[in-house]
Amino acid sequence: MIINFKRQQGTVLIVALFIVALLEIVVVGFVMHHKMSIYHSRNYVDLIEAQSILLGGEEQAKQAILASFNSQKTLSNYPIVKTAQNGAVIEGIVMDAQGTFNINNIIAENNDEPTNKNLTRFSNLLKTLFHEKNQDEVTALTTFLQLRSQLKPKSGKTMFINSITELRSVPGITSVFYTALAPYISALPSLTALNVNSANEYSLLTIDPKLTLKETKAIVRIRDSFEGGFSSTDSFEAIGPIQALEGDLGRVTILSDYYIASLTVHYQDVELTMNSLLKINTEDEKPSVKVIWRSFGTL
Repeated sequence: MIINFKRQQGTVLIVALFIVALLEIVVVGFVMHHKMSIYHSRNYVDLIEAQSILLGGEEQAKQAILASFNSQKTLSNYPIVKTAQNGAVIEGIVMDAQGTFNINNIIAENNDEPTNKNLTRFSNLLKTLFHEKNQDEVTALTTFLQLRSQLKPKSGKTMFINSITELRSVPGITSVFYTALAPYISALPSLTALNVNSANEYSLLTIDPKLTLKETKAIVRIRDSFEGGFSSTDSFEAIGPIQALEGDLGRVTILSDYYIASLTVHYQDVELTMNSLLKINTEDEKPSVKVIWRSFGTL
């Protein structure tokens, strides 16, 4: 009897210890869950605040674009200087999207033409940039653009590429090839002209397939010798390297409609990047800048 009583006491003690341990686990789990909930809530609030700060930076970019438009000057690369506000640090840059070749020009071109002239001009950039290398990737890209330009949906609307990052999904295009090409191309939602006051020597190759890198470098030197660049498209077409072509030039401009603002904010534990495609709107009585699209984290 004494042995059974002690055995029962032992069993009760073990059960009691098990219950206590279980309660401790439940309590610890509840506390951890509560702490995680607080952390996620705080992180979410910080994320919302970071997005608000980025939108403020976007407004600063709009004002810079509008000021350049009103003064009829090209805004090539306008830095959003690193500033601290409300415990956050924001910085970025506003880039002229028309200083690069718009691959949607190829898609927008009239497909009734025997040859796609914009594709021919674009091929001059590809040939110069990659020489004899990456030919399989060059073929994959040009084939994709040709096929895309031939698509005619029931809506009748042109199926533009929304972002150059779409090219990463094209079979045969590697990250190395895409990274090398990306600085010289854009994907804008309409047929656009190349801004000769902000385009670099590689982007300028898309004006005419006969242009060489040596000639486009000479164009950049001539442009840089003028304060503010070319004063008109006529002054650009009057320079030696362009006059010598006597060809069917691609569309050019000295004032752009499209810009990309790329902004980064550091706030608390949050680091967030936002890219915005901005367009000057002249349809209203007073010019303004509107957002075409906005992306957090990607271009």
